[in-house]
Amino acid sequence: MPGHTPEPARRSLIEAALHGITQIASRFPILTLAACLGLAAVCAVYTRDHLSFKTSRADLIDPKTEYHQRWINYTREFGDVTEDMVVVVEGDDPATITQALDDLGTCLERESDLFKNVLYKVDLSHLREKALQYSSPEQLQTILTQLDEFSPLLKRFNLLTLRSFVRELRLALERSSSQPPEIAAAMSEPLFGQVAILAASLEAYSRDQRHYNSPWQAQMPAELRELETVFRDRYLLNEKGTMGFLKIQPTATTSDFNGSSPSIDRVREVIADVGKRHPQARLSLTGIPVLESDEMRSSQTAMFYASILSFLGVAALMVMGFKGLRYPILGNVVLLVGMAWSFGFTTLAVGHLNILSVSFAAMLIGIGIDYTTVYLLHYLERRHAGLDAQAAVVETGTHIGPGILTAAISSSAAFFCATLTDFAGVTELGIIAGGGILICTVAAFVVLPAVLVVADRRHSGHTIPSPLQSRGLRLLTSKYPALVTVVSSLVIAGISTYAFRVDYDYNLLHLQAQGLESVEVQKRIFDQADNSLLFAVSLADNPQQVLELKQKFEALPTVHHVEELAAILPRYPADDTQLLVQAVGAQLSYLPARAQPPVELDPSLVGGELERVEKVLATGASPLAAAARGQIGQFLDQLSELSQPDQIRILRDYQSQFSADLLARLQGLAAISSPEPVGPADLTPALVGRFISPQGKWLLQVYPKAQIWDIKPLEKFIGDVRSVDPEATGTPLQTYEASKAIKHSYETAGIYALIAVCVLLLIDFRNLRDCLLALLPPLAGTALLFGVLGLFDIDLNPANLIVLPLVVGLGVDGGVHVIHDFRSRSQFGPYTPSASVINAILVNSTTTMVGFGSMMIAAHRGLYSLGLVLTIGVGTCLLVSIIMVPAILTWITRSRALEQSLPEGEGPAATGETLDPGENESEQEPDVIRFLRRGEISDGADSDTARREAG
Repeated sequence: MPGHTPEPARRSLIEAALHGITQIASRFPILTLAACLGLAAVCAVYTRDHLSFKTSRADLIDPKTEYHQRWINYTREFGDVTEDMVVVVEGDDPATITQALDDLGTCLERESDLFKNVLYKVDLSHLREKALQYSSPEQLQTILTQLDEFSPLLKRFNLLTLRSFVRELRLALERSSSQPPEIAAAMSEPLFGQVAILAASLEAYSRDQRHYNSPWQAQMPAELRELETVFRDRYLLNEKGTMGFLKIQPTATTSDFNGSSPSIDRVREVIADVGKRHPQARLSLTGIPVLESDEMRSSQTAMFYASILSFLGVAALMVMGFKGLRYPILGNVVLLVGMAWSFGFTTLAVGHLNILSVSFAAMLIGIGIDYTTVYLLHYLERRHAGLDAQAAVVETGTHIGPGILTAAISSSAAFFCATLTDFAGVTELGIIAGGGILICTVAAFVVLPAVLVVADRRHSGHTIPSPLQSRGLRLLTSKYPALVTVVSSLVIAGISTYAFRVDYDYNLLHLQAQGLESVEVQKRIFDQADNSLLFAVSLADNPQQVLELKQKFEALPTVHHVEELAAILPRYPADDTQLLVQAVGAQLSYLPARAQPPVELDPSLVGGELERVEKVLATGASPLAAAARGQIGQFLDQLSELSQPDQIRILRDYQSQFSADLLARLQGLAAISSPEPVGPADLTPALVGRFISPQGKWLLQVYPKAQIWDIKPLEKFIGDVRSVDPEATGTPLQTYEASKAIKHSYETAGIYALIAVCVLLLIDFRNLRDCLLALLPPLAGTALLFGVLGLFDIDLNPANLIVLPLVVGLGVDGGVHVIHDFRSRSQFGPYTPSASVINAILVNSTTTMVGFGSMMIAAHRGLYSLGLVLTIGVGTCLLVSIIMVPAILTWITRSRALEQSLPEGEGPAATGETLDPGENESEQEPDVIRFLRRGEISDGADSDTARREAG
């Protein structure tokens, strides 16, 4: 009678449990729905208030790993934000760039709530007064010796005249000539040079008063002259002067996927304003935080629209599969409840989403609806058989439930196997997806019966739509099983040969959206500035160790340069230089604040002193002495041709510049002779904060020569760096180790998933043959997937390698449903798959493909590749499930039926004879088919058949 299902003789424990759950849900549908919807609302509110987001790739790594411990120690030393945002200013000349950098830096420094450590130039103003400490002890001793010679003049500098200076030179020459020859030569040569320079300066000035050649230039050591340029402010420019850089670290972060976006958004606003004021400069933003933020924004936007598209696509396919709106709507209501529960579970079990598990929503939409679809199709079949709504859901839950449960547990187990890996991001995704699948399955067994009873209690079986029957496909596998098996095997084998062409792409830039500004700018930085955003990090305990490590790093063939702070500090110990610097300062303490007004000189007195010097020079045999005599003679001859007023004017003006020039140089020397020790406090906090930790650790940034986003140069660079410092860390090393870890984790998860699914299938079927046939879709489907990837040159990458465990978990569903259908329908006649099972597999797989395929709308190439590869993987498993597996099962049962149709005593089962492969077609069974045919249906299958007949 309609409305009643005859009780089977016996039920398994699982069937009894599912029968009881379905009975309760169908008898109290309103109460059940109220409880389920109430729980869904609670989960939604709980998720809204407590689910957080982690945007950094570092959040994907197990903190217990050795390499990540080094990164944690580094961030603990230098703060949570250790990567810079980089504003790049491009222009035709350095002046344009530095003006834009000054404007931009000033604007950003005012917003300390959003930014810290703004660095666009190295301010060395505090080091200038201590610059003399950068000289060697030998250089400082030379300066002191020269100052000692000038000591009489320094103490009465205001009395210094050209005549008195010439007289001091003459007296020094006379003193040197009285020394033994060897000593006299050593003392005289420098004096000869001073006289020559002075005479040349006087002669040139007497000819053209517009040009004054300083006679003091040679008196200052070359090292001191270089200090004038060394301690100027240095802007961060490339060598060509066409690109300037401003480095800044974000401080404003959020708990959602936007991460540091408040700071990033504000930088872009400031860049736009500054760009308007400097139209000749081109400003753009990049850096690791920006790349990660842009990646997350692109992913978040793409996943939002992909989830909507997935939901609509799944609904549309269900409408087509069910030939109406009613049951797709009911199925999606159940899916929404299951997703709400799943998000609540995610919030409770993990507490956050990361850049891997963000794809969870779109994935679950495609996977979670599968079990509801199988349930609905069998329910409609029972309604057409004459059962009312309550009886149909009870019969469906009891008899189709074990197959659904096996498929769900197998898929869930495949995801949960990811928790056995050592990569935190994969582990979290496994927990979230595995739990979500089980929760959606629970919704199918609890919510769906109540929904169907409420919605269909007044609808008779005649008003229930008939789903697609897939007659052509079922006829093909039933009528030509051997041909279908052989052809499909050959096609899979042929295409699978291309699998060896599939590569694994480690380059994370290839996952970013095409045309992204932060990615394009990073490439320009490397091309035009020979620089990289990526650098290895080495820590040292003191400046001496820093310099030792720097020397070793720069000797490596893969290292471009090393940035550190120790080189800015004096290279000589303070104990060796401090007393000498103090002595220099003491010698210069007599200097007046300004030069005296010019005084008139008697040309005859000045000329007389020069003539005396000329006579002393005549006693020297040095070529330099002869040159000095010649210069003095030229000046005196030039001076004698002028009138006396002109002679007085020229000597007065020369002496004025002569005294002011010397005073300025000596005051400049005094200004850099502070004996206070040089230390990090003399540098700007933005610079010190990057290279010296509050705990006193010193940092080296080691930059590569090659672009290390690709794996080969990255491996070589890391190998070289670790040869110097095995404890080195940094973004390149993190990226390298994480990429290896995620690849190994997915491969391991795939193996574990296969093992777990095998165990579950053996427990369910208790038959090796059925277990192997159920595994055929994921195994052959995976081989076919890799063949397709190789055929179309589609690489695997860190984003889409999840295909390994996922295809195992999802691909087995079709095989499980077909095997359960086979065990319940096939007794001795040839097997023909039921329409509801084939239709369920088609709808399930296509909805899953839509769920994954919706990610292909993403501009983010990582998500696009993820959607593409998973869509292909599910499609290949689908083909094996609905074509190859039914054909093999039909071939098995047809061979068995043929054998049983032989007269008694003629079959091999009766005679004990083996079939000769050379005999007729019925006797030419391949070994594999003979093995499959002899795998008799287990007691579990017989009981399934008995229950179906009783029902």
